[in-house]
Amino acid sequence: MAPRRFPWRWRVGALGVVGVVVAGIALLGDDDGGRRRLPLLPTTTHADLSGVELFGVDGTTTSTTLVPGAGPVVFRGVVRTAGGAFVPGAVVRAEWGVTTDPPTVLDTRTDAEGRFELTGLYGGRWSVRAWRTPDFATVKVESLFVGDTEARDFELMVAEAEGFTVTHAIEPDPPITRRNARLVVAFSERAVDADGRLVDTPVPRLAVTLVGSGEWERVDGDEEQRTSAEGRVEWIVRCGANGRQQIGVSTRRGTEFLALAACIPLSATTTTTTEPPPTTTTARP
Repeated sequence: MAPRRFPWRWRVGALGVVGVVVAGIALLGDDDGGRRRLPLLPTTTHADLSGVELFGVDGTTTSTTLVPGAGPVVFRGVVRTAGGAFVPGAVVRAEWGVTTDPPTVLDTRTDAEGRFELTGLYGGRWSVRAWRTPDFATVKVESLFVGDTEARDFELMVAEAEGFTVTHAIEPDPPITRRNARLVVAFSERAVDADGRLVDTPVPRLAVTLVGSGEWERVDGDEEQRTSAEGRVEWIVRCGANGRQQIGVSTRRGTEFLALAACIPLSATTTTTTEPPPTTTTARP
């Protein structure tokens, strides 16, 4: 059977395809010999997603909290007053400087000999303080950094709260001789609250009598008054002589003399200072 021949149009088309392929291979070759590479076509495109709306997804977040009582650090020591007396039943609070939720705060109480121990702590920054409600307040907060396996000994200091307190103010201060002055005296009970803070509670309806030397004159206000809801009483007084003059208040708790500044004459409240003019010096060559 005679071989089948393609029509001449097909042969021409096949030759054209072969020519295109050969030309493409030649262009893809090295640049050597003056041949050029085809430019690389981009393989990625950047879509504009600015108009796409993203919807919220329900979920929760969690935080890691180390469990107190599982660490290797130990705090131990005693709580005492400035006079050396040990304080039983005092609260010792240690606060960890690492941020946790909730914050790591550990409390313990001293025994009959004023001693305490906190175990199972972690290393890091700690603040330690002590107090006892209602009578002993913190003197100093101990702030320290401990390693991961340390044991620390403490001597924590507390100070006795003053209890019944008397505070005062006078205007002007210092008082001016033979001029009226406003004297205010306040009474309160000072105690330590459950968090170791000093709290002043006003004493209302307390009978108070003004007492003092003959150099003080009571200008306005009854000699005996009852404190207000804020625990205060007030008088207008006048100092009759220069210098420190004794004045005080008396209650069922006793007599308290006020440490006022010395009375001064009116002329002493205004002073004039004269400074000599600055001298001018001429530098010589």
